[in-house]
Amino acid sequence: LRYVKNYGVIMKKSIETLTTQEVAQLLHIHPKTVRVWVKAGILPEISMGHRTKRYLVSDINNLLQCS
Repeated sequence: LRYVKNYGVIMKKSIETLTTQEVAQLLHIHPKTVRVWVKAGILPEISMGHRTKRYLVSDINNLLQCS
């Protein structure tokens, strides 16, 4: 995976969604924290089926800009 950090915004090239594990690695948090943030309404998720969740890169960027 290739990430570009530019002016405090993180973008993943040519793919616009991330897995729970990718979000956790990117933000240096535990995957359970990602799920807690979803339940708290901090981070929206896209359900791709049973046990498969994805997160928009734009939502991650918005989260980083707000913090």
